[in-house]
Amino acid sequence: LERILSEIIFWEEAKKSDRQTSSNHQTIYLKSIHVFSVLTTLSHDIRNHKNHRKKLNYWQKNQISRSDQKLMNASDIQCLKNVVCALYQLHNSRNGNDGPTWEGSCFSQDVPSFATMIAAEASKTEKSGVDAALFFLDIMNRMTRDAGRKVEEEDPRLIGAVLNGLAQWGRAEEAQILLGRTLGVEISMANKKLSAIQSLDHDVTCPRKLTQSQAGPCYDAVLRAWSKCALLTQQQIQPNTIKFDEQSDKSVKKRLAPVDAMSQALHILLTQMPPEQISNRSCSAVLQGYGALGMGKEAEDALLKIEWMLKSPLEEGPIASSSLDVACYNSILHGYCKASKREDMHSAVKLFQAMKTETPIEINTGSSFFVIPPMPDIISYASLLNCYGKLGMASEAEKLINSMMSVGTTTRKPLETDPPEPTIACYISTMQAFENSFDRDAPARALALLQRLESIGQDSENKRDKRSRRSNRMPNRIIYNYALRCMSKHGRGEEAEKILNMFNKAHPNCNGPDIYAYALALRAWERVGKINPKMAAERAEKLFIEMKNLSSEGYLPPLEL
Repeated sequence: LERILSEIIFWEEAKKSDRQTSSNHQTIYLKSIHVFSVLTTLSHDIRNHKNHRKKLNYWQKNQISRSDQKLMNASDIQCLKNVVCALYQLHNSRNGNDGPTWEGSCFSQDVPSFATMIAAEASKTEKSGVDAALFFLDIMNRMTRDAGRKVEEEDPRLIGAVLNGLAQWGRAEEAQILLGRTLGVEISMANKKLSAIQSLDHDVTCPRKLTQSQAGPCYDAVLRAWSKCALLTQQQIQPNTIKFDEQSDKSVKKRLAPVDAMSQALHILLTQMPPEQISNRSCSAVLQGYGALGMGKEAEDALLKIEWMLKSPLEEGPIASSSLDVACYNSILHGYCKASKREDMHSAVKLFQAMKTETPIEINTGSSFFVIPPMPDIISYASLLNCYGKLGMASEAEKLINSMMSVGTTTRKPLETDPPEPTIACYISTMQAFENSFDRDAPARALALLQRLESIGQDSENKRDKRSRRSNRMPNRIIYNYALRCMSKHGRGEEAEKILNMFNKAHPNCNGPDIYAYALALRAWERVGKINPKMAAERAEKLFIEMKNLSSEGYLPPLEL
């Protein structure tokens, strides 16, 4: 990009000198293959952006220093913008007598089209990419209008990429306006509060129109934008006030309440989208927004409205299978879990049991109609366990995790109604339930679960294929630390030291307990000191001396204050 810019600057300086010497030599050695090879390479790198981020995560995990944390930063976006602007100006001046002579056309509609896709994809990590994508889209549409060509259909991939960029940063009003202009329709607002929305920062012209039959993914992007707008608004509002941070992004300033943003998303889904374009992704975009805000009850009400809207007219009976997939129902469970209230937990359990037993759910629409929800998956179980963990419901969490663990011990063929095998997140939530529980035997039950996991891990390690590169060691470091947190909170020093020994044996060679794990064990003895001060002090001192020795040997970092 910098090489293209330097070539253009060189030509402009040469043009000035030619004018002074009355020479007509105005040759620029920039060819179309130069421009498009650069843009093609950038597009290729952008398409592989996901793999690039995976590599970055690997480098960060292994503490490998990397200076390029973004594929394209703000200066790169600006450089791309400068190149497109310079080429566009050369293209416009070429039609007059003052333009350069070059081989082929270095600028066509493909240039801003390429640049729009590049900037829109880069906006996933760089905020300035959104404004650049809107700018490039406007250039491309102006070229169509100025050329006086026949109005063509808009490329849904192009407009969808820009809308996805707007959705990434919660710029819902701009996304809605842009989609309305592209479709040639006005998308109505849910209520009067939302009527005074801001306009586009870039006055994008849209001579080319997008057909309704291709607008499904674009509508999905607008729905995601409103959900992200609601989440950003909630994050900007201070607790118990309606004051916004002065340093907040301009796209979330002067924003209405999160519930208003979500009502607009639901309004677009129910009344504005063509029914044939509504998919599970469309519904998930709205329901996940409710779930992220902890609005489980509102999410369930919205789901029932969507189920009624999607009900097939061919359904004659009072009961029908759900039109939505399990991901939509998981969003409701997540919303109930996020709220962390007892009444929300009961609603989550009721919905989960209905999914597990395929019990029809009534839709309150004035007519007796029921839908059969989908079967729960591993995310459904993990969400419910997370809810149990936050509220300290150890008995319920233990019962659910035991039912999941028992599936892998049976020799019969698994059934569709069997629960899935638990993941690391499921065990962590169970340990968290023991930690937050008021049951006196909760620490002993947590230790029993840890020992059971070690037994399962040892069996799986013996049966594991030696050629496999992946080792599913169980339990991992996180589970040990959560078990230590349970002992620390309940003041169980003996059990904490026992877990430290188990931790060392399971993860030897400097991979055992870190300074955080030892601090949790010390805190456990601190709480024991309220009951038996002398014994707790002696054991804590002994553990502290062990920590100092490990630190001097290099197994632990230097002990701080």
